[in-house]
Amino acid sequence: MGELLRRHEQWPEASAVYAEVLKQAPDFAEAHTKLSYVLYRLGNPQEALREAKAALAQAPENAEAHKNAGLAFQTLQKYDAAELEYKQALRLKPDYAVVHFDLGNLFNDRNMWDRSIEEYKKSIKLSPDESDWHYNLGRSYYGKGDLDSAIREYREAKRMDPKRLDARQNLGHTLMDRGMYAEAVVEFREMEALAPDSSMCHTCFGTALLGISDFQGAEREYRKATELDPSNPFPHIGLGNIRQEQKDYDAALEEFRIAEHLDDTNANAHGGAGRALLAKKDLPHALVELKYAENLNPSDGRTHDAYAQALLASGDTAAAVAEFKQAVAIEPKEASIKVELAAALEKSGNWVEALDQYRQGSLADSSQQIQSQYKAAQTAARRAQSRR
Repeated sequence: MGELLRRHEQWPEASAVYAEVLKQAPDFAEAHTKLSYVLYRLGNPQEALREAKAALAQAPENAEAHKNAGLAFQTLQKYDAAELEYKQALRLKPDYAVVHFDLGNLFNDRNMWDRSIEEYKKSIKLSPDESDWHYNLGRSYYGKGDLDSAIREYREAKRMDPKRLDARQNLGHTLMDRGMYAEAVVEFREMEALAPDSSMCHTCFGTALLGISDFQGAEREYRKATELDPSNPFPHIGLGNIRQEQKDYDAALEEFRIAEHLDDTNANAHGGAGRALLAKKDLPHALVELKYAENLNPSDGRTHDAYAQALLASGDTAAAVAEFKQAVAIEPKEASIKVELAAALEKSGNWVEALDQYRQGSLADSSQQIQSQYKAAQTAARRAQSRR
């Protein structure tokens, strides 16, 4: 009965059954092993670890108990201990597919992308038909920055479980990160059809439509999302982005303010408000909003870029250069930010670094505008040198 309840994920009932078994047979190692996993799923890692250790005291070569001890240690953020338990399980059972998966999760939690990818691949090789394993492999590829591989794995997870919304959501967002907005529209349209009453699904679909400049369609989806969940700030951020694209900065700011009111810790809301204020040339308030957004999410290169623009416009060139450098470090493939940094360096009189950034920008983007900026900077640098 305990096993039946466990397989049906009826964790409290399974826990009670195993506890009753252990009252009758306290040294029953298998019952300790199964109870340890159930307690882990119930969010009680200390008790889960105690049961796993009780099982190992009776049967030291119990690979499953080592695996459960690893799960408990990982939940407790004792990562080295967790890794040791997983490796003990694999020593006893090298083809233990789920342990390779759990070890992959451990490395994924620590942003050790190459090691997590290696373990996920091993688990998939041993048991290729698990949607979760392809999904998590996609997450690791995404973390590493390999978007094409992430897309492939999310597609595989979706193929195995067509109703899995998180796989579809991550697939759609990765497609947008890759600039493949038309493909993202297809994915999110299908996702919305599966969950028409989900505010999140309408928000995602609206964002994809915004990416292909279908403002009317995007607004319709965002409005539907707010109807379904008035507390969701993201549709208002989307509406603000539409108004920003339409250069209606007052209306954009109004939407971003609503999003801030709904969730003051939302970096996108504050970043959007900051960019709208920057466009309105309200530099003091733009600086406040963008700095706040940056503090909320320091890894957003767009916010560093916008904050740098505001600093430069306010006359603080040195601080602007530092912010542009942060933006370039976070988004090294964005040629436009390199050119903005170059212009700020040029303004500060640092021609050597300025020309280097113009050169890097021109190599990353062959557009006529950037090439012209690079040539103009070269000419200006020669003139500045001749005046010396």
